[in-house]
Amino acid sequence: MFPVNEVLQGDCTRVLRRLPDSFVDLVVTDPPYGVRYQDSKGRTIANDDDPNRILGAFTDLYRVLKPNSICISFYGWGQVDAFFRSWRRAGFRPIGHIVWAKDYASRTRYLHYHEQAYVLAVSAGVKLTHPRRSKSDPPGRG
Repeated sequence: MFPVNEVLQGDCTRVLRRLPDSFVDLVVTDPPYGVRYQDSKGRTIANDDDPNRILGAFTDLYRVLKPNSICISFYGWGQVDAFFRSWRRAGFRPIGHIVWAKDYASRTRYLHYHEQAYVLAVSAGVKLTHPRRSKSDPPGRG
């Protein structure tokens, strides 16, 4: 049995295979996007040349997540179709989308001034609640 509240570091395609089913409460992942990213100093990201090398891991992510839990997955806009196919094939159901502006661009184009992630549900019963706009609003009516 694995200890509770332990951070595991390693290649997710290997580490996930060791975890039992329905073991994890939440997954937040920022996998390589499959876009061959290179920063201004010429550094690259491992396994970023082909999204299929990493996207198969979502099947194991789904397996290890407990029922009624979620996965928050960052993704590369240029590969959104590949990510969506992998998420759906694994069994995930998209229930939300998170986008925020950055103070700097990943590249020189305008569209690289933001980050985005999908909120993916493991079970059909998972729903996002809306935050209240003010204390006078009833709960769930954001």
